[in-house]
Amino acid sequence: MAGAGAGGVTGLGVAGSKAPSCESSDETSVVGIASLTMSAPGARLEESVTLAGPGVMPVLSAQENVTSGLRWQNDRLFLLTDSGFWDLALEGPAIWNPTATILVLGVRAGDIDHDGDQDMMLLTSGVQTVPAAGAMPGGVVTRLAVWERTKTGLSERTEVLQSPRIVLPMPYVFGDVDGDADLDVVTFESGAPVAYVNDGAFGFERTMLGAETAEYKDSIVTALAYGDRNGDSASDLLVVAGVALEASAFVLLGDGSGKLLPPGRATKDESPLVPHGPTGTGIGIADVTGDGIADVVQQDAQSAMLPILRLLASTDPSSLAPAVEMNGLGFEFADIDEDGKLDIITTVSDRLLALLARGNGAFEMRDLGIDVAMPAVRDFVADPGEGDMPARLHILYNLPCEPCGPSCSGRCVFGACVGCLSDADCTTGRCTNQQCAP
Repeated sequence: MAGAGAGGVTGLGVAGSKAPSCESSDETSVVGIASLTMSAPGARLEESVTLAGPGVMPVLSAQENVTSGLRWQNDRLFLLTDSGFWDLALEGPAIWNPTATILVLGVRAGDIDHDGDQDMMLLTSGVQTVPAAGAMPGGVVTRLAVWERTKTGLSERTEVLQSPRIVLPMPYVFGDVDGDADLDVVTFESGAPVAYVNDGAFGFERTMLGAETAEYKDSIVTALAYGDRNGDSASDLLVVAGVALEASAFVLLGDGSGKLLPPGRATKDESPLVPHGPTGTGIGIADVTGDGIADVVQQDAQSAMLPILRLLASTDPSSLAPAVEMNGLGFEFADIDEDGKLDIITTVSDRLLALLARGNGAFEMRDLGIDVAMPAVRDFVADPGEGDMPARLHILYNLPCEPCGPSCSGRCVFGACVGCLSDADCTTGRCTNQQCAP
C-alpha cells in the first residue's frame, strides 16, 4: 500500500529551480508552490518547490476540490491527489507517497507514538479486494489508516477502521482521550461520540465516549474540534453535521472522566458542503473572535459572483450564535498582524485579502497585494507560524513548461511571466497593472 520516492523536486525554501521545458520533460504535469510572508512590508512571492510526476494532477482548482490540494499540518505541507500524496517539509526533499486508491480524502498529522516527529492518519477510498463487512467484493470502501514517520519517511503502519461507503469529509481528529500522553482518534459516528484509543504501539480500540443522540444518527459529520472550551481541564467536542441546505453546529461538554455529555443546543444554518477551506470541506474551526473559544467558519459559494463566508461565533463554551455573512471565496487562518488573534485569509474579486480580527466578531480588511488570477492560483494554505516565526502563506500554481523570455517585465514565477505583483517586484518605479513603470 505504501511506498515513497523523491523526484522532480527541490526542498521548500530552496529557490532557483525551474520548470522543465516542453522539449526536455516527459512528465504529464508540473506544479509549483510559492511562499509569502504576510506580515512583512513589501512581501513578495518566492519560489519554493517544483513538483513533477505522475502524482501531480493537471487540473487542480482553487480550493475547490475536497479530495485534492494543499493541506498544512503542524510543521509541513501535504499535497493530496487521487493516487497518493506529497510530503513536503520546510527543508529537505519533497517525497511522493503512492497509495492504491481512487481518492485521498484527508490527512491529519500528529506525534502518534510520542517519539518527537509527525506521524499521520490518512483517509482514502479505493477498491477493496477483501471486502469489509457489508461491502460487495470489488466494491469501494473508505479506510482510515495510520502512517508512521521514520528517518526514511512515512509508511503505513496500521488500519484504524474501514467503511463500506465513501466518507467524503475528514471527520476524525486527534486527542488524548485516556490521558496517557499519546494520541487517540476522536470522531462522531451515528449520533454518538466515539474514540479509537491508541495502545501506544499503533493499536486502536473503538470506545464509546457518550450516548447516542437519535437526532443526529443519520447525520454526515463535516467538521470536528476536540479540546477544552470551558477551562475545566476536560476536553469537549465541537461538531458540525449535515450537508446540502442545513447544517447543525453543537457542543458536547466533557464530564471530567473522559466521557462526553449529550449535545447542547444546536445552531442551525443554511450551508452547502462546498470544498473550500483549511481541510477542503468548506468548514473550518478556529478562534477568530479573540475570546479563547473556537468559532466555526463556513464557505457558501452561492454563485461565482457572490461567494459568502458564514461566521458562527461561539457565544459561550456550549453555544454558537446565528451565522453572520462576510464576502470571500476560500479561507485559511493565521495571525497576520501578530496581535495574538487569528485572522481570516480569503479572496475577493481575484485579490488575496486578510480579514484582521479586531475582537467581538469585527474585522478590518487588508489587501495582501497578490492577484490570484495571474498566474492562476490553484490552492493556498496558511502556516500560522509559531514563536518568533511569522505566518506564511503557501500558494499552489499550475506551471507552464515554457520558460520566461527576455520580454518579461517584472517577476518570472515558476517559468510564468507574471509581471509584477507589488512595488517590491520592480527594481525601479512602481507596479501598475502588473507592469513596472516609472
